[in-house]
Amino acid sequence: MKSFIILALFIFCFILGVTAQIYDFKITPLETTKSEVELLLGKSKDFCDCIYESEDIKIRINYSGDTCRGGWNIKKDVVIDFRITPKSVILTDKMGLKLNSLIKVVYDDFSFSLTELTNSKVYFVNNKNEVTEIREFPKPIKQKTERCIGFSNYNLVNEVYIPSYKVFIEDWEDSSFHLNNVASNFEGRKEQKLYVILYFSKNISKKSKMVWKKRIEHKLKNTLKKEDRNFIVINGGVRDKSEIVTFIIPETYPPPT
Repeated sequence: MKSFIILALFIFCFILGVTAQIYDFKITPLETTKSEVELLLGKSKDFCDCIYESEDIKIRINYSGDTCRGGWNIKKDVVIDFRITPKSVILTDKMGLKLNSLIKVVYDDFSFSLTELTNSKVYFVNNKNEVTEIREFPKPIKQKTERCIGFSNYNLVNEVYIPSYKVFIEDWEDSSFHLNNVASNFEGRKEQKLYVILYFSKNISKKSKMVWKKRIEHKLKNTLKKEDRNFIVINGGVRDKSEIVTFIIPETYPPPT
């Protein structure tokens, strides 16, 4: 009996170790180069030159392009982030995830994501507690040295939360139309907060940014019912193109930026 228990424990630890090892790649966002990835995983056979596969998993890697693309001041062909998709069922307990210590964000009735904001990994899980995808992003400390001037600080929360609305800024008439949809979608959301984040291209003046912010605040205040006016409009910094991004998340969750 004792031998059986020892054998069972050994098998369990072996399975857990293999599971952890499958997802323990020596790939570090903002450090590992494409050539280093190819030494580890071989060359990609996909048209995007960014997807790598084994018997157990598929890995898709987002590489840097031109300087400051996406706000990162790094050379070309460096890993920015990557996602791992298992080809077989992996349960959360096999990954050693402590569900109670993780932030949970529900996407729909069938899936949610889990993350520790001090970590750089995000786990996507379905309603059967199966891990459907793992994403790894740059660690927070990297933003101090690798972010381009003018771009907002990198925030892992923005990768975890899915925007409720995202549209490029063309003119006020077009943006006003989209803001009506934003307000309509937010109505009746108790214990939720609406974040409207404005990103502007480099050629937009400080005065124009303030005008846009005030107009949007005025628009939402007049469109939303009094009981639904739990919103904030934020200047998110510089992006390649000016856009409005909105999030609807529980009040107790860390805010996006």
